[in-house]
Amino acid sequence: MYLIKKVYNFMETIVIQTQSKSTSKLLVELAKKLGEKAHVLDKDIAENLVLGEFMQQEKTGQMVSNKRLRRNTYKSQ
Repeated sequence: MYLIKKVYNFMETIVIQTQSKSTSKLLVELAKKLGEKAHVLDKDIAENLVLGEFMQQEKTGQMVSNKRLRRNTYKSQ
C-alpha cells in the first residue's frame, strides 16, 4: 500500500473585475508573459464568489430574501 501525500503551496491570488473582454484578455496575456497562471471566470462562478464573500461578512443566522440578495450582489459588482 502506497501512501501519497500532496503538498499544496498556495501563492497569492488576486481577482480583478474588468468592464470589457478586451481588458480581461490583455490582463490574462500579461500574466502569462510574466510566467503566472490566469483564468477568466464565467459569470456563475463570479457570482458564487461574491455570494460566499457576503456569507462570510454577514454571519447573522437571519434569512435573506432572494430579491435582496440579487440586488446586493449586482450592486457590489
